[in-house]
Amino acid sequence: MPDGLVWPSLPDWHLSTYAMPEPEHVPCLPYLLDSLSLVYLPKASKLEETELLDRTLDDAYRAPTDSVRSVNVLDPELQAGRVHAWLAPGTSLDTFKLTPNAYRNRNRYSRTEGDSLEVSVVLNDGEMSEERTKAAEIYRDRAADLPINLSVHESLTMNDLRSVFAEPNDFVHYIGHCEESGLCCADGNLSLETLEESKTRTFFLNACGSYHEGLTLVEKGSVAGAVTLTKVLDRHAAKVGTAFARLLMHGFEIERAMQLARRRILMGKDYAVVGDGTYSLLPVGDPGVIWLDREDDTFELAYEVLAASTYGESYSTPFDDTTRLHGKSSQGVLDGDELVELLEATSLPVIYENEFHWSDELAAKL
Repeated sequence: MPDGLVWPSLPDWHLSTYAMPEPEHVPCLPYLLDSLSLVYLPKASKLEETELLDRTLDDAYRAPTDSVRSVNVLDPELQAGRVHAWLAPGTSLDTFKLTPNAYRNRNRYSRTEGDSLEVSVVLNDGEMSEERTKAAEIYRDRAADLPINLSVHESLTMNDLRSVFAEPNDFVHYIGHCEESGLCCADGNLSLETLEESKTRTFFLNACGSYHEGLTLVEKGSVAGAVTLTKVLDRHAAKVGTAFARLLMHGFEIERAMQLARRRILMGKDYAVVGDGTYSLLPVGDPGVIWLDREDDTFELAYEVLAASTYGESYSTPFDDTTRLHGKSSQGVLDGDELVELLEATSLPVIYENEFHWSDELAAKL
């Protein structure tokens, strides 16, 4: 068969890793080979502060008046790939921060069908209860279909919060503040450096400047998690937190879940992933997304499955009988009634006119 007939049907490459050739990165090579990742030398420039939008309104940020630990963010030169990993010094935009320990930790955790998931939600600031309530509802809803044990904690002390991360947990959703000295607790700030070992598989530290604490969790035993690079607005954090929770519970890999969740706000670049971003807490089904544009009385629709770890597999589209390779989108044109019927029958993230929606919510608006 001529190459000209084959190439158009192939998807973009699923994963690229930007690796500094250092001795400590040698143990990552088998994992990179197993994932069929493209590997490039890292190239990046320093990101100007104005590009991160220096904001005021400090009283609205998810942080007390004390400062948060700074992160020097780089602007990488990205190559081919739908998902990008940064195995090099520094922190770069639009990549997840990979470390050798993330791969080692991944091998520690195994899950078979029927095993229950241990999920803990920690609210350490009462003013942020809305995110706690919505996130807990999402986890409880999924518990109707999956074996999930949910624990909800409030106003934990340093010892109590340390115990949450030290005890076996599949996912910990922390909602609160973070300062230079650690995560804020009822009796002080907890530096996760004091944690002997993390037995929390994945996490979301939804607090200002939680990047360093999240990276410490990966070094102490976690596989991956979501963090913030700087201060974040309370209302923005709540939007990202609830979207991320729902995406994670629907099988999205951590990096893909964050890529979509941060579309809910203007300042999405404030969020990042540390550890193995291709890791999925619930590898169920084919987690897909709909891209939607309106053209007069019809809607142009593109659907694709977003997964960096399922390269070479295929999926069926929700609106016709066609089959595509993961990473290759399928297109269609629907009228308004057909679109609403499709959206009501699915539970999918939808990017409509560059804004994030859930399919059921968008169906009610159209």
